[in-house]
Amino acid sequence: MTELATAPALCPTCWMDLHFIKSPICARTGVPLPFDLGPESVSLSAMRFPPAYDRARSALIYNGTARQLIHKFKFHNRPEIADLLTPWLQTCGQDLLKDADYLIPVPLHLFRIVSRRYNQSAELARTLSKSSGVPMKVEWLRRVKKTSQQVGMIRDMRRKNLKGAFEVKPNKVDALVGKNIILIDDVITTGSTVTACAKTLRKAGVARIDVLSVARVVMHETVAV
Repeated sequence: MTELATAPALCPTCWMDLHFIKSPICARTGVPLPFDLGPESVSLSAMRFPPAYDRARSALIYNGTARQLIHKFKFHNRPEIADLLTPWLQTCGQDLLKDADYLIPVPLHLFRIVSRRYNQSAELARTLSKSSGVPMKVEWLRRVKKTSQQVGMIRDMRRKNLKGAFEVKPNKVDALVGKNIILIDDVITTGSTVTACAKTLRKAGVARIDVLSVARVVMHETVAV
């Protein structure tokens, strides 16, 4: 595979290695399904363990070039990569964006913002807000607990790690009551982070919580109706 370009663009080889998520998908989690049983089909895992959010949509399967791209965006001081990723977010999330009141990025703890220089989810939310016209609210959801890095953690470990990690800014609770918001993240792995964020927002009175991510880890799914 060729090296990702310095400018926010991809060579043909990298383009061919991107795996965009297409229909049929689970109506709740947005994961691809093996066959189509209609627009409201949901995966077996979503039926057994309903997510804390209402709907999630992701542009790409998290592998190959997508993994490399997000890693560079996240850890190598490449905020301009958000300009490349945002159109994919807007395309896969067009149905969610129609009725959204606010975009809220998944927050980082201040320690991580200092070490990485920026919050990659906030960069995505900022560029998506400009292109979609949906207002972004960066500080309304805050990360108040410095959690351990979650790479390599299983689902239960991630859940425990994130307990009490987020809060809604106290003077913004009233502004969120009854609103429809979209959480913006770079990648969904087990879903533990967006679940913790969604539960925090739900307690604050948010009416609908959707999730948009550039990519997600995809396991084998079974369709149910």
